[in-house]
Order: sequence, then structure tokens, then C-alpha cells
Amino acid sequence: MGAIICHRSSHETPPVYTEEQKAVIKANQFNAKQLIMDYVSFFKIKVFRRLVMFSLIFTTGYIMMNDGAVYTMISYLGLSEARQSLFWTINTVLSLIAIPIVFGIANKWDKRRAMILFVATYVASSLLWFVLGLAGTVGFVSYNIFAGVLCLGTTAFYSLLYSLMYDCTDVYTLAAGEKKEGSMLALQGLAQTLGAALASLLLGWGLQIIGYTYAATASEFAKDGIWFMGTAGPAILVLISMFFLVRYNLTRKDFEDVRQAIKDREEGKEIDMSKFDYLI
Repeated sequence: MGAIICHRSSHETPPVYTEEQKAVIKANQFNAKQLIMDYVSFFKIKVFRRLVMFSLIFTTGYIMMNDGAVYTMISYLGLSEARQSLFWTINTVLSLIAIPIVFGIANKWDKRRAMILFVATYVASSLLWFVLGLAGTVGFVSYNIFAGVLCLGTTAFYSLLYSLMYDCTDVYTLAAGEKKEGSMLALQGLAQTLGAALASLLLGWGLQIIGYTYAATASEFAKDGIWFMGTAGPAILVLISMFFLVRYNLTRKDFEDVRQAIKDREEGKEIDMSKFDYLI
């Protein structure tokens, strides 16, 4: 169907452009040097830099925990394939339930405070279940409760992060006088991709260090190591990411002030940029 639509919408002959149109197309062509310069200029914006670092480190911790869940369920909890499948089904339902909760809190407070709340809950629950697991009190039901609490943090991250990023693009527009939403969001996506790669690397190293071989022959040391990489280890990374999240100081009122300043400048009014030094 996609091929048919493309064929029918394609021009039979190449379009003819004016010299002015050709100049615009040439100016908009990919330029690696310009892209790097843009990325450098984005990182000069304090709030954007902090949010990207938060995203990078949080993603590393979350993906490490998520990928390690398979080893946790097989080697540490000893769950059957049917129970593992049921876990992921329940996890999906819990994620859907978490969405209105996250947005409800975000609308009542603001996005930043809601993100801090749910990420802090993510860290606290991970550390709590790590201790409970070492005490031998974690089973299938408890692990699902744990996953349900984590869903609040991950849902907050994936549902609120890009909204916060768009707020940062307005700060950049105020500072630089131009819009670069696409490139800024692309850099954010690159940070998440890098975080996922780091997570896989750390998980692989961790499995080597604890001497993991196969579920049926895993030693007690290996099992405890797997539990650590599925709970406390990622929680430490997420806790580090909170350092950048807490320092992300763009509040709802700040955002409204930034938008008003952009509007005032478009109308030719003078703007006191010193008021925004703590953001830029």
C-alpha cells in the first residue's frame, strides 16, 4: 500500500525550481559542521544541558534494569516461561494505568515537580526491593508490585520528558533568536540511544564479573549479582541522574516569562535578558 501511494504521488518528471528555490534547498542541505556547531550551542543552554544529562543517565539505568529483568526472573526468582509472559502482560496494563496518574499530578503541580516525585519513587522502590530480595521475601506477586511502582517513574520519564524538552527549545529561541526544535530533539534522542548502548555494555560487564553462565547452574553469588543489577545498580544510576533533574530549574512561571519575552521581542520591545541568566 505504501509503495502504491508513493508511486501515485510521485511526479512523472522532475520538478522545475527557480534559482531562489534552489538557493533555499542548498542552504537547507545537511551540513555536518553546522550540526556540530548547533549541538555545541545547545549545550550552552543550562536547562537543556541538565535535561540531556538527566535523560542520558536515567535511560542507562532504566534500560539496564529492563534488560536485566529476564535474568532476574529466570535465575533469581526462578519463574517459568508462562509466569514471565504473564509478568510482561501485567506490566503493560500497569503502564497504561500509570499514564493518567502521572498527567494528573503534572497538571496539578507542574511537569518538573511531577518528574522529580516519580523518579524519586523509582529510586526508593528499587532500593527497598533490593533489600527485600536479599531477605528472601520477593516472589512473583511482590515483583509485580515492584514493577508497578517503577511504571510511574518510567511513564513520567517518557511522557513528560519531551514536553520539558520543548520548553527548553523556547529558552534557546530566546537566547539565540532562532528556532531549532528539530535539532534539539534529535540531540535528546541521541542521548537516549547512547544511554541504551551504555546500559547493554554495563549489563554485559556485570554478568561477566559475577560469572553468570546459565540459569540452572547460576551460583548464589551470581544470583545476588543479578538481583543487584536488576534493582540497586540501576537505582544508583537513576539517583545520579536526579542531580541534573533537580538542577533543571525551568518552572511553569519561568516558561510563561520566556514565552512573553519572545513575544515582546517580536513586537520590537526591549528585553532585560539578565532576568534569564539562571536558565541560559
